[in-house]
Amino acid sequence: MLLNVLQRGSALRTIGSGVLGIVAAATLSGGAATAATLQTLYSFCSKPNCTDGNRPIAGLVEDPSGALYGNTLFGGDAKQGVIFRLTPRGGGYHQRTLHSFCSRSSCADGAYPVSNLIVDTAGNLYGLIQAGGLHQGGKAVELIPNSDRTRYRLVTLYDFCAQPYCLDGTEPDGALTYAGQQAGAPYDGTSPLYGTTVHGGSGGVAFELTFVQGRTKRRERILYYFCTQSQCSDGGGPRGAIVDSSGDLLGTTGGGGLGNAGVVFELSPKGRDFIDTTLYKFCSLAHCADGSDPIGPLAQDADGNLFGTTNLGGGGSGVVFEVVPNGTASQETVLHSFCSEGSNCTDGGAPEGGLIIDASGNLFGTATSGGEFGNGGTIFEISSGVYRVLYSFCEQANCTDGNEPFDTLILNSSGDLLGTTGAGGEFDSGTVFMLVP
Repeated sequence: MLLNVLQRGSALRTIGSGVLGIVAAATLSGGAATAATLQTLYSFCSKPNCTDGNRPIAGLVEDPSGALYGNTLFGGDAKQGVIFRLTPRGGGYHQRTLHSFCSRSSCADGAYPVSNLIVDTAGNLYGLIQAGGLHQGGKAVELIPNSDRTRYRLVTLYDFCAQPYCLDGTEPDGALTYAGQQAGAPYDGTSPLYGTTVHGGSGGVAFELTFVQGRTKRRERILYYFCTQSQCSDGGGPRGAIVDSSGDLLGTTGGGGLGNAGVVFELSPKGRDFIDTTLYKFCSLAHCADGSDPIGPLAQDADGNLFGTTNLGGGGSGVVFEVVPNGTASQETVLHSFCSEGSNCTDGGAPEGGLIIDASGNLFGTATSGGEFGNGGTIFEISSGVYRVLYSFCEQANCTDGNEPFDTLILNSSGDLLGTTGAGGEFDSGTVFMLVP
């Protein structure tokens, strides 16, 4: 099965080409230069045969103790990806592999983890695995630690493609989410989980997984089948969703809409059903100046406005956008069009991840390509409408500071930005980094 994550954009993407402290001059659009410090917390493939993982393209999650959790697409005992933990220790971070995928017959435990994890109040981890599983359609899993967190047990919450023609969905993408996550509430371990699959049904599905007392597995309910409207005007291939304070699911699709350029959707509960509203169809402007192919998850501010990125359109390499929800009359504004600095694309290009919003309303994100140093990608900020590059990757020789940041950043309590790169690092297999603005 060809992984959807390696087909992002319009063509197949090739990934790739101890503790470091790197000081870099940031490039600003419309302002003076500042300095930011990048620390490489871990370089993958440091162990023989990359048993510690290879190519982290999902983001991170942090628990209350400051430990970081994530996954890699490849590497591990069977080279099908791992879930890892980085624990602060002695001024650095200690890596531990919590699970290597495809460790069971026919990859019944899954293969190729691609989604961001969530952690509950008991320290259990939850995520989506895009391939493998009982029916080879991917799965939702939970990773449960023992009392001293020295061992973890992987359990299946749901195996996708269990129904004929995969009507229950196949190839989950994006991440699991829950009510309250946008407000910063930790997951309680029993509330419904929500997510999407790229395929299955007619054009992917949005689903709910409900806790069943006394059982490990959860009950799945399909909330919406995409691409059910004429010419897929409701979108196709959903790539994750968030839950707002009203219980609505908000997300994007990579296809459908106008010219198969994707949409922003809203699924609103009405009794036991969910009603779909297409808030915006991309490529509505000439030459797709409003963007095309949204990939990363949406972020929502306190006023309910939505923010995200597209991988294509704009200046040719995607945009940062804002959508003010108002049903079918919702308005989109382009906040930044990538590759707008000329052929060198020093502002970055082809963002794959979503955005995060700090308490002051500033936006932070990553661009997978472009930047000052050999097309290694960037970390950027938009503050008061002004776009600036905080860091350009591949600043260090041989890109040991990382290359190609793929997914959404997280912000720790100190205001530092943490994330992953899919390539680069000491062994050219990706990194975990922290940027101190």
